[in-house]
Amino acid sequence: MPRGIYQRKGVKHPIDRGAPASVIAEKFGGLKQFAEAVGMTRSTVHRWLVRGAIDGRYHLLITNAAQRKGVKLKPADFVDTRPLEQRGATSGEAVAA
Repeated sequence: MPRGIYQRKGVKHPIDRGAPASVIAEKFGGLKQFAEAVGMTRSTVHRWLVRGAIDGRYHLLITNAAQRKGVKLKPADFVDTRPLEQRGATSGEAVAA
């Protein structure tokens, strides 16, 4: 059976380390600790990291987990405030316009 759009295996998606999801995950100590703190699977958290954003329905869950763990989060952490030309950059470098 030919591989369709839903059967891509081995495709690597870069993680934008400056995106809100990555910034929040780092405050928790990384992907594994973040997933454990919010009670989500690592694959779910990884999807957030690849997308760069976290769906709004999880913000309260994450904020509550941060309070329990002593992680300092503010509402602005959930918003990407970088200039458009810097979004999607990996390892802190801007993407060429």
